[in-house]
Amino acid sequence: MIKREVSSDNYIDVEELQQIQDRFCEANHLYCFCVTRPYEVLTKYYGSLDEINKVNEIATSELCYDLSSRVLISKVENVAESDDKIPPFVRIMTVGLRLSEQAIAAWIVVGFLEEYLSEGDILPDGMMLTNEQDFYKSVQLLETLSKQYMKSKDDETYLKEAMKQSIIETEDAIEKYRRSTSLSRIIGMLDSEKSFPEITNDILKEVGEYAGISNASLLRLNKDQKTVERISEWVSAEKYSLGVGEKAEKSELPFFTGKPYTISYGALLPYEFKTFFERYDIKAGAYLPIVVSDENAMYLSFTENSRNRNWSIDEIKFFNEA
Repeated sequence: MIKREVSSDNYIDVEELQQIQDRFCEANHLYCFCVTRPYEVLTKYYGSLDEINKVNEIATSELCYDLSSRVLISKVENVAESDDKIPPFVRIMTVGLRLSEQAIAAWIVVGFLEEYLSEGDILPDGMMLTNEQDFYKSVQLLETLSKQYMKSKDDETYLKEAMKQSIIETEDAIEKYRRSTSLSRIIGMLDSEKSFPEITNDILKEVGEYAGISNASLLRLNKDQKTVERISEWVSAEKYSLGVGEKAEKSELPFFTGKPYTISYGALLPYEFKTFFERYDIKAGAYLPIVVSDENAMYLSFTENSRNRNWSIDEIKFFNEA
């Protein structure tokens, strides 16, 4: 199921909305603009500066805020008319742009009714006038246009998100196939007649190349319990070698404690790990103990030296499975 976040950012193209508004105002001789929560103005009035100043004089910010809030907050009401004290020749209404129960924006519509103008009423030259019947019909038309606009945007957004989801699912399927194929190759390597060090070298190479890491090593604790030797090591470049030979001091390898460690880039490190990471220029590391005869005799070491890396759950799962 595709989950969609409902907001004006996801559904409304402000430039497109401005064009729709301007054509509507010009054709119906009305003034309007669009707002969203929390009363953010999306479009500007259509008309001259003198006309807009006159509209703002009557349809104040406080009036428009209170009126639009009735639609933006309500789950039912989609059209509302101002009941504030305004001149008798003016009508002010709001119309919601709604998805299901949620209005994500609202029009403020202002009309100047010619039949109610008296000799004492002064309006700027060129002020657009309408009549009461046409005003309410125009508001109904705007409501219909708004529903159609939001439906088209909803369908468009759904298709975009469906496509995005499809791409994600395809990429996940490809990644699962790659991981499954890699694990199958590793299982096949275990049946090889090669020596143990050769087999582990092949496996570490497979793991390292699949995961795209810098170093994959298998280390064994010697019988003296104080030194560690390297059984196998794969590196993407020679400079990323751990440099562990036949007898490295166990104390120099802070992860050799019998516990697993997953350390991503930027993690706060204990002093021993900080020194170890700096010595080998390690940016991230994953260390997994291998129990032999009830003893933590070996460790798998996976490190990233070339880039900042945050290990994912899938990557750690792959290391364990491999």
